Amino acid sequence: MNNNGVTLVALVITIIILLIIAGVAISFVIGDNGILTKATTVELEYSKAEVEEKFEKIVNDKLMESYAAIQNGNPDISSYYKESILIPEFIEKGYIFPDTDSPTVSDVLSEMTEPPLYSIYTVNVSAISDGDDIGAYGKGNLSEGDVFTLEVKTDETGKSTGEYELKYYETAESDGEVLTTVNLYQSNNS
Repeated sequence: MNNNGVTLVALVITIIILLIIAGVAISFVIGDNGILTKATTVELEYSKAEVEEKFEKIVNDKLMESYAAIQNGNPDISSYYKESILIPEFIEKGYIFPDTDSPTVSDVLSEMTEPPLYSIYTVNVSAISDGDDIGAYGKGNLSEGDVFTLEVKTDETGKSTGEYELKYYETAESDGEVLTTVNLYQSNNS
């Protein structure tokens, strides 16, 4: 008798080989070091860099505006920027929202300000993006994570240095990754 069919052993071996190849392919795509994990990591790093760049541009634009006003002797603008931190304008424009549970830092200035200055602000990623798509990150809050914050920087004694750190918190339990430090205070000597 002449048998030209596939034997059961050959079929089982073929299925086993296909399962091994499928397992390797799935691991390559969705594993800890897989393509999807790496794509998510790259997207997060891109979002961090975009937020950092946009925020630094806003700060630098405001400081240049204040410097020009001081040089041109504009008393309204120059006195405001000489004596104040740029935080109130950023709140007004919706770039940041104060974390009212954090302590105030009005001791940076010689007098209380309205609105009061807090030590932590949540960065409104949509507002600083200026219409650009800067990724899906930074839309969370401090209690859950996935949030960009602006936090007052302090010295060894706990006093404010007048600088703020732009941070990203992936989770609420994380320490926060410092992306950049910005000086929001235009001194009288400028």
